[in-house]
Amino acid sequence: NELHLYCDFLYEDLFTTLEKEMPLSMLKCADYLRLQSYDTQHKTSYCPMILTYLEQDCNATHAANALYLHRNTIRKAVAFAEEQLGIHLADPKVKQSLLLSKKINDYLATK
Repeated sequence: NELHLYCDFLYEDLFTTLEKEMPLSMLKCADYLRLQSYDTQHKTSYCPMILTYLEQDCNATHAANALYLHRNTIRKAVAFAEEQLGIHLADPKVKQSLLLSKKINDYLATK
């Protein structure tokens, strides 16, 4: 006797359907791949910091609390991504693409 809302399974349903047509990894945006690549090469964790920052509506304090970090650490990661990697986090399309790429990555990780 449980109630499940479709909105809770929207992305899973979408990805399951899309996966039949094409590899989902093709949908990850270039900025997300660049962040992941940088983290892998330099053994950093900018990608999770940036994504948490975006999930927290670009609030460094809330992101820092969620990750148990100091807010200046988040702010430095944001500045690094914008200045060094050229990722425009203020652009809503970039934010949407990065968050969708994270959802795809999370979905693929559960398989």
